[in-house]
Amino acid sequence: MYAFRLFLSVCLATIFVAAAAPAWANTDSSVSLAPIVDLAAPYIVSILGALVAGLLGWLSKRLNDWLGVEIEGRHREVLHSAALTGLERAVSALRSRGEEVTFDLKSPVIAEAVNWVMTKGAPDAVARFGLSPADVEAIVRAKLMRVIGEV
Repeated sequence: MYAFRLFLSVCLATIFVAAAAPAWANTDSSVSLAPIVDLAAPYIVSILGALVAGLLGWLSKRLNDWLGVEIEGRHREVLHSAALTGLERAVSALRSRGEEVTFDLKSPVIAEAVNWVMTKGAPDAVARFGLSPADVEAIVRAKLMRVIGEV
């Protein structure tokens, strides 16, 4: 970083001296900075443009990272809420048909809850996380004790 500053200082000093030399040759005491500005302006504009572009890129990345986390968190909340709702709906549907609510590995309650989450409850969240029916089933099973406690 120090070497870059030194190099930049030397370049600017050289530009200043080279551009102002004809003006110093005049006998009057005024010095025109127009040659320096004319010589350095394109470089200054290019450097400022690159800095602004870099700053905008950095801000865009930060905003995308922040919004990405927010969106992912919302999808996760929706997915877990849908799993609970799917279980509650499945238990309610089985009870309304007069069936006994049992929980084993092939329980119709879990199958119905998984189907509801995948199709109606949170299909966007399932797609966002790339979940398979087995993944959704694991989430539903994790929520099962919560529903059992309420039933």
